[in-house]
Amino acid sequence: MPACNINGYNYFKLRDIAALVNNTDAAFNISYNPLSSSVYIYPGEPYRFVGNELSDSELADYEASASNCTIYNGSSMTSYTPYVINGNIYFKLRDICRMAGIDVGWDDKTGTISLSTN
Repeated sequence: MPACNINGYNYFKLRDIAALVNNTDAAFNISYNPLSSSVYIYPGEPYRFVGNELSDSELADYEASASNCTIYNGSSMTSYTPYVINGNIYFKLRDICRMAGIDVGWDDKTGTISLSTN
């Protein structure tokens, strides 16, 4: 799954995380309105795949730009700074997980991130 590091934080595509936790207690669906540049997150709904989730593409050369999109999870969420990378919206992993109720772990010895849902 492609990921990138921006200012020392791991960023992942929002749709990839939604795909990973689909069919768990932390499931959420996503929609995007390009006219208003708004991302809508629907906690508790099964994720509807669009076809480019969990690709094994590399992000060796990428340009990240701060997104001006508005994120809604019942109401407007302003404490997150998403980035647009290769036309997709990426979020700081811990922010996505906090929003979805997912526990995040880090194993320093193996360099492995773990996600845990109920």
